[in-house]
Amino acid sequence: MVHDILWFWATGRFDPAWVEAATNVALMFLSTLALLALLFYALDNHRLAAASEATLTFLKDQQENTIIGSYADAFESFQVVQGSLKSLMRALLNETLVKSKPPAMCPANWSQLSVAIALKATAATGAWIAVGISLRRLDFEVTDYLNAPTEKESMVRYADLRRALDNAIEKCKQLAAVLPEYNQLKH
Repeated sequence: MVHDILWFWATGRFDPAWVEAATNVALMFLSTLALLALLFYALDNHRLAAASEATLTFLKDQQENTIIGSYADAFESFQVVQGSLKSLMRALLNETLVKSKPPAMCPANWSQLSVAIALKATAATGAWIAVGISLRRLDFEVTDYLNAPTEKESMVRYADLRRALDNAIEKCKQLAAVLPEYNQLKH
């Protein structure tokens, strides 16, 4: 037995058949380890993809709910603006517009609501922005009218206010024509 060990050590370790067999066993073992690692990697990727898909679906639903809520707020603001314009028109016609400033015609969040309009009713975006501009102009004209120092100046500013009010009403009519929900309410 010692003789076999010495022979193996001196000569047999260089025998090509033995070296080839040992190399094949080592390669098979390493290939099996690599395949197991790839299997775990593939399973982990599958789990990550499923989790990512669920997260994206959730975020998309949340975004859609937010857009729908903002769009509902925008629609409600538009209806409030129409009511405010009617009240201002009545006050001007009845000459009951007092020297105290009425609430602003243009809601403070009008520009933020334009994002919801742009996402939900793209055709109405330009009309929405035009209404916002005309309402801001109307707010300026109301303030200017109420701050008129003389009766003559008040008459000139009344004419400007009336033109701004008519413009705002016209822009609201244009917006109402392109808002789908508003058209559904009319029918």
